[in-house]
Amino acid sequence: MIGWLPVLAGWLLAAGAADRLPDIVLITADTLRADYLGSYGCPWPTSPHVDQLAADALVFDDCICDVPLTAPSIGAMFTSQPPRMHGATRNGMMIHEDAPLLAEELKKAGYETACVQSTWTLKGRLCGLNRGFDRYDEDFHQKRWGIVIPERRAEEVTDRALAMLADRDPEKPLFLWVHYIDPHAPYIAHQGFNPAGKKPWGESPKDRARMRYASEIAYMDNQIGRLLSQLPAAACIIFTADHGESLYEHGYRGHGRHVYQDNLHIPLLLKAPGISPGRSSIPAQGMDLAPTIL
Repeated sequence: MIGWLPVLAGWLLAAGAADRLPDIVLITADTLRADYLGSYGCPWPTSPHVDQLAADALVFDDCICDVPLTAPSIGAMFTSQPPRMHGATRNGMMIHEDAPLLAEELKKAGYETACVQSTWTLKGRLCGLNRGFDRYDEDFHQKRWGIVIPERRAEEVTDRALAMLADRDPEKPLFLWVHYIDPHAPYIAHQGFNPAGKKPWGESPKDRARMRYASEIAYMDNQIGRLLSQLPAAACIIFTADHGESLYEHGYRGHGRHVYQDNLHIPLLLKAPGISPGRSSIPAQGMDLAPTIL
């Protein structure tokens, strides 16, 4: 797999000489298991905006992440290499400097490259995924649990992404990566976002966790809807997640320590000119993302 990025980048450069390359928007949701989206069978109305995107996209029903940890998983998406090859086998470890990165190759092909991210695991100094980005917005300071681990909520992520869209170079195609952290623990019940239709008080710990997790997704979906409404009509849009989440299945809550489907099964939606909407049962995984985009 080592040699495919330079080859494809060369093809992009040749193609770009004749025709303008399309804008590409990659939206990733942290800790989002596929079956909590309506388009993947969730009975609660968690995701009307993502579901509308799904209706216009090619939906992959059988997509898994390469590892249920954020930076290693997204590293696999950006390099098309498994974590033990690209180097970041855990959060806080750097992608190898010689690993080919999607943003670098798109920049060489003439793209303006921009990112808004929202979690400490994707800080450039910790993972190296900022390589190739003209703008990599990682200026956030809100603390998870109020005391540790900086992140930013979906409303601010969308605000920053829309600001980048407004300030883009109109002479260049744009690659924009937007990462939302919200479904990650601790799960928050957001006012006005209660897809379960009842209050979590008095429910079992398992049901409380699932209801709050669904509320996080509904809140995030609302903000993703704001972003989707402002994207160029002809943009290629990819929506996926870094990994899933166990919600007391197998006696476990969280991710990173087991490889049950709850942790591995992620959504993958691809909307682009020339791609017919529908569903595919073809197996897919995170490492497919970079060559597919190119």
